Amino acid sequence: APPRNKLPFKERISAYIDAIIDPSPIYVYAIGKALPRIYVAQGLIKVASDISDASFLDLIRQHAPARRAVIKNAADNAATVSADNLKITNYELVSDGFNVNLKGSTAGSVIINGSYMPFWKAYADGKAVKIASANMVHMIISVPPNTKSLKVRYERPLLIDKVKKQLFGKITK
Repeated sequence: APPRNKLPFKERISAYIDAIIDPSPIYVYAIGKALPRIYVAQGLIKVASDISDASFLDLIRQHAPARRAVIKNAADNAATVSADNLKITNYELVSDGFNVNLKGSTAGSVIINGSYMPFWKAYADGKAVKIASANMVHMIISVPPNTKSLKVRYERPLLIDKVKKQLFGKITK
């Protein structure tokens, strides 16, 4: 990339033109043994909310590659240890989230390899279920026994809807 600071304008433009004509190489890499996009938790490590960041990261490094979830504030979420017979049969990415098909007769936790935000909502066979942060970069969702379908949606309200609600009260669609 061309230098971007403290060069005179003329030299900066020259560096940009050189980079366009003869760009530097692009490096593509793969992460070995990366976790899948969606998987069933193989264990659950609950820690206190006041754990130090260094200790929390050490636990994540130790447990996350083995598909175990490390979560803070255990009392605030409904994550459960996975059941041996809970399986993900398939999943699909949709425009606002994921559709996950499950097979199994007992409760468990599904982990999504994506960062948690409060706008994510999860529905097990149409019923709302809790979703929480795990491993700092994952979402964990507890599913009840015999769940066949898990829908995860990003439901951030639009600014226009918030303004209408403030001005006119409850908005119905």
